[in-house]
Amino acid sequence: MAGSRIAGMRPRLSVLACAILIAVAVIALSMRQAHDSALATTALTQAPKTVTVDAATDEAFVTTYPMAASPQRGQVSVLDTRTGAVVTTIATLTNPFATAVDLRARRVVVLNNDSTVSLLAQGGVRVLATIPLKNAALGLTLDASRGHSFVLRSNNTVSSTDVYLFDTRTGRQLRVTTVPVFAVPGVIALDRGDGHILVAGTSGGIGAMSIVDAGTGRLLATRQIPLASMPRALAVDEGLHHAFLADPGGGVVLMLDTRTGGVLHRVAVGAYPQAVAVDAPARRAFVLSVDRAGSGRVGVLDAGSGRLLRATAVGRNPTAIVVDVRHNRVVVTNAGAVDGRFMPVGDGSMSILDATTGGVIRTIPVHGGPVAVGIDEARDRAIVASVVHDRDRGAPLDQMRAIVARLFGQPGGSVGSRRAGDETGSVSLFDLAPY
Repeated sequence: MAGSRIAGMRPRLSVLACAILIAVAVIALSMRQAHDSALATTALTQAPKTVTVDAATDEAFVTTYPMAASPQRGQVSVLDTRTGAVVTTIATLTNPFATAVDLRARRVVVLNNDSTVSLLAQGGVRVLATIPLKNAALGLTLDASRGHSFVLRSNNTVSSTDVYLFDTRTGRQLRVTTVPVFAVPGVIALDRGDGHILVAGTSGGIGAMSIVDAGTGRLLATRQIPLASMPRALAVDEGLHHAFLADPGGGVVLMLDTRTGGVLHRVAVGAYPQAVAVDAPARRAFVLSVDRAGSGRVGVLDAGSGRLLRATAVGRNPTAIVVDVRHNRVVVTNAGAVDGRFMPVGDGSMSILDATTGGVIRTIPVHGGPVAVGIDEARDRAIVASVVHDRDRGAPLDQMRAIVARLFGQPGGSVGSRRAGDETGSVSLFDLAPY
């Protein structure tokens, strides 16, 4: 009798155990989803391009531009990195496309598409000066120790480019130096350790790098370097005086000596390298590449020897890479599916990598197609800017009607249809502490 009661209890215990396991799994999944969810997502009226973080003021500067043909100008939206809310929007600029923050000079430098530079007061609420460049701005780097800003500027030739040097605090022009390098797109970087500005491009159809003195603006040297195409990105390890230059056409990264411009190592990374980031304390350089199918990967290089240590797969159509030095992480944004214009058409993701091993810690879904990312290391947060299609995020009732119409074979609107100019944007705030 007792044996039959025990036998009858076994199925109940099995059911109870399964229920407990399912409940635990659901709770764990819910906790994971809660960690992976954005702390806040703020809508933008235009498509974003870049993100720059000023940890001293808890602000992020997001450059945006109108996608559709319209008289509307681009903007700089200033966000509070604590809440994700837009503090102010500067709408008087003409399609800004790059920003940099100088904490010492308490200035934000903005490159605009109308051949001007805007100087903002730290906090971003006021335009202090507008600097006319006469020709198109191509790239930007700052030397905060000297209070100097360097803008790479077109001079309307295919044989040289100008380096426009000005005082970051006042906007006063200090010097214009012509370098015998055609640098379009603008590839410029600073090695603060030796006080050298590096400009990479081509000279007479051959790869070249010019070195400019960051103190005086004087051209020091120009060296030929082996390039298969116009370089796409440049990053510097200031402690080792090594620069890493991405050559998409050759599928390689060149490791160069920032003191001489000489090539130290040529590293095959495959596909099309499009961005480079350096973690000096970890002695690592990270190269973001994408192949023709849109598959992304990160090549992890030893910053001392240039040796490729690992190649890690990330998401589809990666767009940006940034190093979180304080917390030993690398963050990559992945746009996901794109259209014929290479614009995101849905939701993407963010890959978080261990900066030492290069392994993926977590991949987090992101609203919209992320195109830029900034890190607030003090608050351990990522600020991700995404392109969002109006038809994806708006009019849910219209989309439901279209679905019902399709189910019953009735005429109805297309679901998730997209047109050029439908794009706006959003900025999402993520807590990186759990990772």
